[in-house]
Amino acid sequence: MLAHNGQVKISNTSKQNLHLPVKYYFCIMGILIKGSFMTIGIYLLKFKNTDKVYIGQSINIEDRYTSHCTNLRCGNSSKKLQEAFNIYGLPELEILIECDKSELNDLENEAIIIYNSVSNGFNTMSSYGFSSELCGEECGNAKYTNEQIYEVFKYLIYCQDMTHKDIVSITGVSRGVVSDISSCKRYHWLKDTYPEEYSILEKLKLTRRKTRRTASSRNLEYPEILSPDGTIYKIDSIRGFAREHDLNPNALGRVLRKQSNSHKGWVLA
Repeated sequence: MLAHNGQVKISNTSKQNLHLPVKYYFCIMGILIKGSFMTIGIYLLKFKNTDKVYIGQSINIEDRYTSHCTNLRCGNSSKKLQEAFNIYGLPELEILIECDKSELNDLENEAIIIYNSVSNGFNTMSSYGFSSELCGEECGNAKYTNEQIYEVFKYLIYCQDMTHKDIVSITGVSRGVVSDISSCKRYHWLKDTYPEEYSILEKLKLTRRKTRRTASSRNLEYPEILSPDGTIYKIDSIRGFAREHDLNPNALGRVLRKQSNSHKGWVLA
């Protein structure tokens, strides 16, 4: 069990109880003092001038702390941690407990509960591998505001002539975010908040499934192709045609784009 005081200990019948001072290792400006180690266990990141903390687990705590510092300096940490760094500077490392790999998840979850580090700290996850109930920009891992996400959402629904590249340029989000919203893979809080508009997005997704990657849907026209038996074909969907005639879609596409002369005897007509 973990103790929220000056010391912590391992309670495990398979090994002797081990008491560690809270500042078993300490760090100044991101440089680990006391040499290089590979500690397996639960750690805490503590910032000056605040009681809020971050709880983590690692099979190499010292290396993980170095990664935290690097990400914070580069602005690549989760939203909560990054904001803490911007205000308080680099955190100190405190190793709470050493343990076996099999104990990491349970002990991390216990520490998160003891320190209340999701609701009143810098953790985003309520336990290892499970997201908290926070949504949108309230989630510590969020890179974009709810306003940006909703803006993408509206463009996808009401400006269907716009490309994903256009939306990226206007909203400032990544291409992957636009694609995820378009395909309804992520940002499901939009469905709860805007159910009627989200139903439109879902219908558009089904429509795209039926027409995507066809030449006609993209105002393209592929050249005619000649089969080994002398039959001329007009292609609208490379993938569909390749599946029907036992061809490789990538190789067929190269023939149609005049990047290759033939594929399995198929040539341009």
